[in-house]
Amino acid sequence: MKHKLLAGLDIAVESICYTLLTYLLLSALFSMKHSLLYIPLMALYTVITGQYLRGLEKHIPRPWLRWLLLAVCFGAVLAVAATVGYLRMEFVPFAA
Repeated sequence: MKHKLLAGLDIAVESICYTLLTYLLLSALFSMKHSLLYIPLMALYTVITGQYLRGLEKHIPRPWLRWLLLAVCFGAVLAVAATVGYLRMEFVPFAA
């Protein structure tokens, strides 16, 4: 019982962290879509998503449940972005 509780807590913490990181990365992607930083940020988004799915493999054996949880996290990111908006991220040059 304690093992299942710890596994559920681990899944919840990983999902919350993934959702927050995804929101921040998508904000950065929207802010820098005309910059060369767009390409490494998109690569980072792909790597983080892969790591999240790989981390869920030890707790969730069925692939369709992992993809469903990924869809729930993505829905949470969309809900936050729809209500709060995205964070503007810009490079501000140093004052001389």
